[in-house]
Amino acid sequence: MAEIRDGSRQKQRGTFFLNSRGRSSAGNFNCKSRSDILARMNPCEPISPSRSVSNTARPAGFWLRFAAAAIDLVVLAVPFAVFVSFLSVGMRISKDFLDLHAGMPTSEVLMRFGPRFLYISLAFFNVLSWLYFSGLESSSWRATLGKRVLGLYVADTQGRRVRFVRASARFLGGRLLAHAPPFGLYYFLIDCICAGFTPRKQALHDIFARCFVLREPPTAALRQ
Repeated sequence: MAEIRDGSRQKQRGTFFLNSRGRSSAGNFNCKSRSDILARMNPCEPISPSRSVSNTARPAGFWLRFAAAAIDLVVLAVPFAVFVSFLSVGMRISKDFLDLHAGMPTSEVLMRFGPRFLYISLAFFNVLSWLYFSGLESSSWRATLGKRVLGLYVADTQGRRVRFVRASARFLGGRLLAHAPPFGLYYFLIDCICAGFTPRKQALHDIFARCFVLREPPTAALRQ
């Protein structure tokens, strides 16, 4: 009888240890499963280095970006010209446009049109450019009309589509500062030089907003 009791006790202890190990392994499995599921559900999870931008797409060079910017400038010139025309008629200075010629000093232009007209026109162009660049680059296109024609698009450091806030920060660090007197022209030149000579072809406003202008179209490997 004592041997039977001792055997049953050892069997119960063995079962207890097995259950403890089973619960422990199951608990570890559940923890791993939860962490895997949360990692998959987390949209902010960093992409592995094998899926980084440098390995999946090529940055656009200076001349491609210059051509895209030229196309965008032509696109923006149309609504800007319409606005300036209506503004000049409203301010009764439309006839002064007929006397404009190349090489006219800035002081004479200010005398003809006045600072109010120029400031209003510049403010409209900045707002128009901000909505154009930030809106399209953060849309499903991920590019302006000029970039889309040339097969370019804007992405963050992980190859994902940028949000409107980041696209606005990119515009603030680039085209908007280029219009700020008196250092805007110098800043614009340095910005363009960086786009041509930095290793990843990033301009200053790209570095500021942590973005890239890439050549390849969006693929399934890039997160939307």
